[in-house]
Amino acid sequence: MIKKIAALAVLLAAGAAHAAGPYDGIYFNPATNGYFSVHTNGNVMIAVGLSAVPANSLQFTTALGVVRVNSVATWEVATGNISGSNAILLGTNLYGACDITYDIDFAPGVATARIAGSIQSALGRQNGINCAALTATPVLTLPKAF
Repeated sequence: MIKKIAALAVLLAAGAAHAAGPYDGIYFNPATNGYFSVHTNGNVMIAVGLSAVPANSLQFTTALGVVRVNSVATWEVATGNISGSNAILLGTNLYGACDITYDIDFAPGVATARIAGSIQSALGRQNGINCAALTATPVLTLPKAF
């Protein structure tokens, strides 16, 4: 009997370590027709943004030939801590040119995100990217899709 209780305790503890948090899910970004996939483990959060951006006659050479595209799929990642319903996440944007601080508030079925800070990375300095301008980006309201 004790072995069964111990085995059950181990299974419950393992399941709790991988349980989804209340804000885990996929959020739709209407500004880009993209998505954010949000996951937590305790008070640590990771968010991955997926979208497509326009590309002007960009071409890739593949083993099967040259492919010309009008848009390119991109992704970005940010990690940090969540306290209550507010997360402060650090990540990159503009293909690694800017180091970003995101401030995200969660409510049932929706996340509200804003860029709280943005500075140039080495790549941003090398290319003269005005990362500070990103803080003027409008606040995003992201409905939860899944």
